[in-house]
Amino acid sequence: MLIILQNSFLTFIPLHICHLLRWPGRKNCLQSFALILRARGGMWRGRAEVRRGWRRALEGVRGVMWRGRAEVKRGGRRALEGVRGVMWRGRAEVRRGGRRALEGARGVMWRGRAEVRRGGRRVLEGARGVMWRGRAEVRRGGRRALEGARGVMWRGRAEVRRGGRRALEGARGVMWRGRAEVRRGRRRALEGARRVMWRGRAEVRRGGRRALEGARGVMWRGRAEVRRVGRRALEGARGVMWRGRAEVKRGGRRALEGVRGVMWRGRAEVRRGGRRALEGARGVMWRGRAEVRRGGRRALEGARGVMWRGRAEVRRGGRRALEGARGVMWRGRAEVRRGGRRALEGARRVMWRGRAEVRRGGRRALEGARGVMWRGRAEVRRGGKGREIERERERVREGACGEG
Repeated sequence: MLIILQNSFLTFIPLHICHLLRWPGRKNCLQSFALILRARGGMWRGRAEVRRGWRRALEGVRGVMWRGRAEVKRGGRRALEGVRGVMWRGRAEVRRGGRRALEGARGVMWRGRAEVRRGGRRVLEGARGVMWRGRAEVRRGGRRALEGARGVMWRGRAEVRRGGRRALEGARGVMWRGRAEVRRGRRRALEGARRVMWRGRAEVRRGGRRALEGARGVMWRGRAEVRRVGRRALEGARGVMWRGRAEVKRGGRRALEGVRGVMWRGRAEVRRGGRRALEGARGVMWRGRAEVRRGGRRALEGARGVMWRGRAEVRRGGRRALEGARGVMWRGRAEVRRGGRRALEGARRVMWRGRAEVRRGGRRALEGARGVMWRGRAEVRRGGKGREIERERERVREGACGEG
């Protein structure tokens, strides 16, 4: 053990880690922790960033503790397989692109705003006792996300982001605590789910055939969020009602098209009367911190008089809102300035600031986005080649003048 510690980057390891993590066999905590310290980058503090290229990064790691806004970007084969008692602090993130992420992970515990981004095949399949704290999130793009997940428990502002074919199918006894809770007993969770009940500040009641596809009477409470990346998310959704800071981030072909009477409450409010939700939407009004980020073919195209209040404001007069948007202006903790042809489609050198986020699940969102950088609380600035931007700005001006 002493040899391992001497070979590590740090010679002092807080002994209270083992006490914070309660599982059988926690005596191996320091050994595994020292294993991580020997890994390239050691233990991260503040906004440090580690890129790993070895074959195993956090396999079976016990007692790993991250602080601050540390990030891990892994491209290996296994990331957190069978990880027990992993604890993140602050805004730590894990970006995985391998085959397995948290398969069978038991007792995984996140703190703060930790996130897991997965694009592999299985994430939390059969995961029992998974517990998140704070604003933890799961981003899935694979085939199964929480299928058959029993006893999954999230705390705080937990979220589930799905982009695959099934999200919570067959999930029985799934239990979210804090501001989001789901209890399911049928075969499919959000597909044709009836009497689906979320507690806390998140509540969904479904009576249709598909969860958020043509969903009527869908009702969200509090800050819960559902992010869909499939083909249909809220298409033709009538009477959809969100409460609090609820958000929907869509990246498919249609996001809120044909939505009538969509009503957001609390710090988010949208009132629609047209044929398509945010396409050619006039008089769309958002309140508070609510946001809609679209990266598909049409997001806020032709939106005139779009008005965000509170910490977010957009004023549009051109032809496309976030596609080649000229003079798009967000206030408060979110600001986007675009000069290119498409907003965040195929965007390279995308730069995020602070707590602002763009979530895309369509064909082009942040795909191939290189050099993504988050700063501060909210800012996205896009810039391809300068000359291309200037040409696109001229085109947008011509289009805006011609249409206005």
